[in-house]
Amino acid sequence: MPALTNAQPLDRTLRHRVEDAFELRLGPARIAAIYIVLGTLWILLSDLVLAAIVENTGVLSVLQSVKGFAFVLVTGLLGYLLIRRDARVLRAAEQELVSANERLDELADFPRLSPNPILALDGDGRVVFVNDAAQGDARRFGLGAPSALLPADAVRLVENALEQKRPALDIEHRIDGSTLRWRLFPVTERQRVYAFGTDVSAELLYQSRLAQADKLDAMGRLSAGLAHDFRNAVTGIKAYTSALLADTPADDPTHEDLVEIDRAANRATELIHQLLALGREPEGEPEPVIIAHAVSDLIPLLRHLLPAEAKLDLDVHDASAIATIEPTQLSRILSNLVVNAGDAIPEDGKVHIAVDAGPGGQGAIITVRDNGQGMAPDTLERIFDPLFTTKGPGAGTGLGLANVRDIIESLGGTIDVESSPGAGATFTIYLPGPGAAEGADPAV
Repeated sequence: MPALTNAQPLDRTLRHRVEDAFELRLGPARIAAIYIVLGTLWILLSDLVLAAIVENTGVLSVLQSVKGFAFVLVTGLLGYLLIRRDARVLRAAEQELVSANERLDELADFPRLSPNPILALDGDGRVVFVNDAAQGDARRFGLGAPSALLPADAVRLVENALEQKRPALDIEHRIDGSTLRWRLFPVTERQRVYAFGTDVSAELLYQSRLAQADKLDAMGRLSAGLAHDFRNAVTGIKAYTSALLADTPADDPTHEDLVEIDRAANRATELIHQLLALGREPEGEPEPVIIAHAVSDLIPLLRHLLPAEAKLDLDVHDASAIATIEPTQLSRILSNLVVNAGDAIPEDGKVHIAVDAGPGGQGAIITVRDNGQGMAPDTLERIFDPLFTTKGPGAGTGLGLANVRDIIESLGGTIDVESSPGAGATFTIYLPGPGAAEGADPAV
């Protein structure tokens, strides 16, 4: 039984092949002509044969009637089989056509729905297809046609790609401050070149800012080295000053001058220490710090980060507020905020820093407020995004506030900002105190 079952598909396949070969060799017209001839011969010859065999007229009439009905039955059955087979073939062809169209539509969705511009060009450089993204970019840049997205020498590039039978890669074209990078792939059989574009403006901007950050890092390392040398020089000044003070009586006119020199050297030493701490990674674990004292010690350094005529004041509402932080982290947080404030305020602007205890007396709240130009809502939403900056080229990397947020959140704290155009900006920082639950989400 299995052998018979396996033979049935083969038998049907052979039958279909014979039928297909029969139709292909003879053709529909020849088959119809043969059928007409055979049918006519059957009618005429069968009547002659019956008339020769049967002499009874009644029986002959009955046999002719039966013969006629048989002919009609055979003809109808043959027509039914042919029509059913043709209908089956037509339905199969229709289903294949529908499936093929669906596959073509599905494949067409890839270039059409791509977020990047795609164009197809013929051998003469004429655009024969553009996707939705290309049309959108043409409208965005105010161009008359999507073909203007391509480089000015697109025709030459197309001809070279088809002639050399290899793609043209990484061709950059600047449009209205943006940069499109194109890749052209030739299909010589159809004399088509497919151009795939990518807007790399953000990528190039990020590369530029990272390069700027690298330069700033190098400058920071150089400054740290110079600060070490400067500290050595100040150490020598202090040593000689101390020696002179030891040998100079208090009533000597130069004694007070030496005291002032010693004080200035001490201030320079402290400033150098703060500068070195600012550019150094934290060396230890966060520890309880009296925030008012730590911020007060940083004020001389922070003043140098503002324009000469600008004012910086400190308001301590709770001198006992304690937070858990590494001192160099606090230096980085406040220096970044003050630098940004200095860029926003006028030459005689003002920056105000306030220190208070956190909710329930736990932790500390530091507020940095300026009277600068403020920020629009769309800018306000992105100020903590890495590499986002509103400063001009070479004036900022967009990493300062992102680092500030990362430091504060690593300590379990929060930072909020309020600003509007013309109303300045206020940054509110909450730092948890000793014993705060790790990972807690404090309410400010």
